[in-house]
Amino acid sequence: MSQNIETITTKLKRWPASVAWGPGVSIPLAVVAAYCGALLLVLQQARKLPAGVNLAFVNALWPWLLAGSAIALGIALALRQKPLAAAPETPAAAWRPTDWLLLLLPLAPVVQYLLNNTQQVSFPQNLFLLLGFLAVSVLLVVVLPKLLSRFANPAVLRILSVIFLFMITNMAVLSASFLWFAEGDLRIQLGIMLALIVLFALLYPSRHRNLLLLLVTAFFVSNTVAQVDLGKQIPVSSDIHDHPFFSAVPADPETKPNIYLLVYDSYVANETMLQYGIDNSEQELYLQQHGFTMYPHTYSIGSYSVVSIGSLMNASLDFYGDTRIGTSGAGVVHQIFQRMGYRTYGYFASDFFFQEVGSSYDVSFPQERPASLVLLDSILLGEFRFDIGFDASTAKQFEQQKLDLFGNVPADPVFLYAHSYAPGHSQNSGECLPNETKLFEQRLAVANVEMRTDLDLLLANDPTAIVIVAGDHGPYLSKNCYATGRGGYTINDINRFDIQDRFGSFLAIRWPEGAQFEAYDEITVLQDLYPAILAYMHQDASILQYRVPPVTMFYPEYISDAAVDNGIIQGGKNDGEPLFLSQP
Repeated sequence: MSQNIETITTKLKRWPASVAWGPGVSIPLAVVAAYCGALLLVLQQARKLPAGVNLAFVNALWPWLLAGSAIALGIALALRQKPLAAAPETPAAAWRPTDWLLLLLPLAPVVQYLLNNTQQVSFPQNLFLLLGFLAVSVLLVVVLPKLLSRFANPAVLRILSVIFLFMITNMAVLSASFLWFAEGDLRIQLGIMLALIVLFALLYPSRHRNLLLLLVTAFFVSNTVAQVDLGKQIPVSSDIHDHPFFSAVPADPETKPNIYLLVYDSYVANETMLQYGIDNSEQELYLQQHGFTMYPHTYSIGSYSVVSIGSLMNASLDFYGDTRIGTSGAGVVHQIFQRMGYRTYGYFASDFFFQEVGSSYDVSFPQERPASLVLLDSILLGEFRFDIGFDASTAKQFEQQKLDLFGNVPADPVFLYAHSYAPGHSQNSGECLPNETKLFEQRLAVANVEMRTDLDLLLANDPTAIVIVAGDHGPYLSKNCYATGRGGYTINDINRFDIQDRFGSFLAIRWPEGAQFEAYDEITVLQDLYPAILAYMHQDASILQYRVPPVTMFYPEYISDAAVDNGIIQGGKNDGEPLFLSQP
């Protein structure tokens, strides 16, 4: 035993001198620092992405890498090593054909993201993204270590390249796991990185390399298999024209007013606002003074924009294929109005609502960009954020598009759906920002100004139109500011406020002056809107029978599987009580 201890001690004393500090440590660290610089250029210049977890990570990492490189270079000079001398690999660390399996480590998270976004990203675009990440992996893990082998130890550079790539591609997974938003925890990130370096350093240049490759392969396979058959499927029907609502609405209404649906994202009624400490009664009074009928007790059957608006525009629980069919302009309601001679308009601050399926509006803004670019930006950013793809300049153009239409009303009947992204919901990381509610209040002020600007111009130029002001769902400001079912909350933790905060909506309708709409004004959920409007336009109350069941359906895990049925809470602390307590 004592002899073994002495042997180990002797080796440790000789270890610093035996390490090729220049090519084995200093230069590989400097190369990875260069990777950081290249990624910063991509994030900030090529893609012009906002502050994100990967951006913060590489900004914090490169000084450490350069400091380590400088220290290693100093040690090399102190030991009189040639810092740029060639550092041939030992036979144990030399490249083998099986080393191609190393590429599976950084590709595993990429495959996970692609499988989770098959509805939004087409197969050719998915394949293009996968091949792109594969090409980058080959360049950094295979090609560059070979090209730099005269100056840097190829095995060391290969290991560091694999681990760096994995940290970047896997960052979105870490962000979701640790609830990071815009910035991660460097201690956790460096801890994971160092643990991988130790694992690779022990196994890769030894007779246990096959064990390392087996672990990498097992991780890739298990991670990929875990993405198959995720969650429940949204109901789908085969043909949109089979919908009885489509057949029940004649093509010749009694009246054909222009229809304007102005949605302000995550806007809710004042009863809910007051629970945030915000009094929005002045804005509601503005609407009332301009002839709007308020519907303060409405809620949505879905707590997410696409399913909330999609089910609204289909007047159905079915989506007829992609969930964006309704939001993209090809829904049942759109086709009913087109059949009646309406020209449909879809104006948005980004192409989110018709990504991959394209726009079916007669007139739409903005132009669609490939959904694969949105997914690419999310991976590069290191987090899947709701605001990826939203551009400030596009948002301003969107607002101008609305004002141009309101100031110059076309002769043909108009059906418009415009979706503003203010006030907007929380950042959906699963952890509230310290000032989350304050940020919402600031965005609400912006939305209120936008709303008044819209309506002042629209009502002045088209006073006989039906104008709808709506919010699609709540802003997620209670509990963990996201899905409570994913935050450790049980149904017993859920109260009335939590449900309003996620499924509550906003609805105000300005019916034409003197319109006799009361007989058709049966609205419980946001999705009742168009049966009511079309029943009024046709003076036919039988159309109301095609309203959807007033039961919260989509994403019930956002309130730990509590529900609302016909305005009554099902489950939680307020089980059996009304969702709203205020008087109409």
